[in-house]
Amino acid sequence: MADEKNAAEVPAPANAGGTAEVPEGEAPKPPIENAETAKPRSAHQPAPEKPNPPAAEQPPAPAAPPPAAPTTAATAPDAAPAVPSPGKAALEAEAVAGATAAGVSVTPPAPEPSAPVTPEPPAKYEYILLRHRDIPDLHKLEVYRQHGGYEAFKKVVTTMTPQQVVDEIKASGLRGRGGAGFPTGLKWSFLTKDSFPRYLVCNSDESEPGTFKDREIMEKNPHQFFEGMMIAAYAAQANVAYNYLRGEFWEVAAKLDAILDELRREGLLGHNLFGTSYALDMHNHLGAGAYICGEESALLESLEGKLGQPRLKPPFPADKGLYQKPTVVNNTETLTNVPMILARGAAWYKTIGTEKSPGPKIFCLSGHVKRPGNYELPLGTTFRHLIYELGGGVPSGKTVKAILTAGASSTVLASNDALLDTAMDYESLAAKGGALGSASIIVLDETVDMAWLMLKTTRFFKHESCGKCTPCREGTYWMLNILERLNKGDAVKADVDLLQTVASQVAGKCLCPLGEFAVTPVLSSLAKFRADFDGHTQDGKPAPAKPAAAARPAARPAAARKAEPTPAGD
Repeated sequence: MADEKNAAEVPAPANAGGTAEVPEGEAPKPPIENAETAKPRSAHQPAPEKPNPPAAEQPPAPAAPPPAAPTTAATAPDAAPAVPSPGKAALEAEAVAGATAAGVSVTPPAPEPSAPVTPEPPAKYEYILLRHRDIPDLHKLEVYRQHGGYEAFKKVVTTMTPQQVVDEIKASGLRGRGGAGFPTGLKWSFLTKDSFPRYLVCNSDESEPGTFKDREIMEKNPHQFFEGMMIAAYAAQANVAYNYLRGEFWEVAAKLDAILDELRREGLLGHNLFGTSYALDMHNHLGAGAYICGEESALLESLEGKLGQPRLKPPFPADKGLYQKPTVVNNTETLTNVPMILARGAAWYKTIGTEKSPGPKIFCLSGHVKRPGNYELPLGTTFRHLIYELGGGVPSGKTVKAILTAGASSTVLASNDALLDTAMDYESLAAKGGALGSASIIVLDETVDMAWLMLKTTRFFKHESCGKCTPCREGTYWMLNILERLNKGDAVKADVDLLQTVASQVAGKCLCPLGEFAVTPVLSSLAKFRADFDGHTQDGKPAPAKPAAAARPAARPAAARKAEPTPAGD
């Protein structure tokens, strides 16, 4: 463990780097429930009075029990079909009631995509990550402590060794929520042995288009997030921790700075914490608006005051990270899980979600849905449940054409019944050729032109490319050039083939994932929706209809023609 001197000697780094802006918005209040089995449970979204009201307009819910209290499984309510027949509704209600009496949580049959429903208000469920939706004023220190706040941090500092904390997180099965889904406890165990000082860095950059979960956590449930950082720092034997925020989060950073000052005054940060020799201080750091700084090594470069560009790997941050010292880098949502795991235990945590993807996940739902927003659900919930039952379905009764499962950088998955019934977890989506990533679910209806969409995404990635490696720098430029000509109607089918060739040349040849992110949606949309691209080409457009030939006059009888006078001169 590093000594107290390290915490005092390391200054907060200079301001550099950052990320680009992403869609933001406050979500309606969807529920989450705990389960007593490893299967995902059902959760239903109450119908709001407005399509997407701000959180401030939401009525406060009753307070949730303290973290240390045991949880019980909740039973999902029945969702009314759009046009039910009395007999069918009665049979479904009877089936659910019978299963409920037997202690089994039952999800009623999901509606067809063509008939989305507005679910009835649900029974009370408990949030794990978005607990501010259950507990009013949870962002205030006194309220957070009234509900067991910082007790888990006190527990680990006073009664557990760092290795015991690592082992508990390993046992919980917690996986990184920033995109890769790497096991968190295993990542903590990779730190180079006997090398100090060490650092903990939280990636609150949240730069992926379509992702807006971390901002809600930092604004509404900041103390649980900070407590997770504290526990992770103790497990890493770090005395200094940094929270790296995207440059556009300056208002959030100011509020978080005030919270850290309060924690220092209350003795929750500083030296000799809880009467022990452990010391910890934390800093918030703003980037300057670069998407690339969401990549962990570029983030560390920016944090050190350098140009935000990715490093060559290896070495990895666990060996040579911040200031070339062992460093743990975790996502905001990942760390917000940690206090609840330490308070209630790994066995409790594994009752939520699936066997290989345990725990709750915040799904950022956007695009063509009636109720976009953040939905906290157990991993393993289906797309159909999220989009149609919670999100209210697609406006105007349109069908879902495709889904981006991990923001703008993800594989474009063509929608069908099999996809809508797919569980949203790491393994199930990988089997479909996609990825869960940060769970930024963007729904695209039947009106979306994929050539137009790829123009938008490619323009974003070309702008955000740091330019360090040639494939990404040149590849995004030429992809944008082709897509601009295509959307103007100046391209031919050979240009669509050229677009595929250029994107394929970029794949697998870049220093960091940005190049891969830029080409993944392009290649997948070309594979599944080639007609959308060919339809913009000069030789791929349907041939214009020829004008109808003028009708010829009917032939006259020969006798009539003979009777006519012959014009003079003929």
